[in-house]
Amino acid sequence: MPSLARAIVSRSQLDRSLMFYETTLGLRRTWVSPPIARLQDASGMEIQLHERPTSGNDGAVALSFAVDDVGAATFTPLRQAPR
Repeated sequence: MPSLARAIVSRSQLDRSLMFYETTLGLRRTWVSPPIARLQDASGMEIQLHERPTSGNDGAVALSFAVDDVGAATFTPLRQAPR
């Protein structure tokens, strides 16, 4: 069963976002090298903050999942998909 391993969140102000994720959400800072910061929750799931200039869509998020077998998780559903 896939599990969420990482969420990458684009934000316009890294310092303010770090304060929110640490103070309000209780995540632990594990690494910072602007424009990127990494935090972890108690289960080990990583939040990666990526500072970038503001734009019309200011809240981009990308998710990464952990699976036991990448080939099975990727290619098997593709082979079974209707054509």
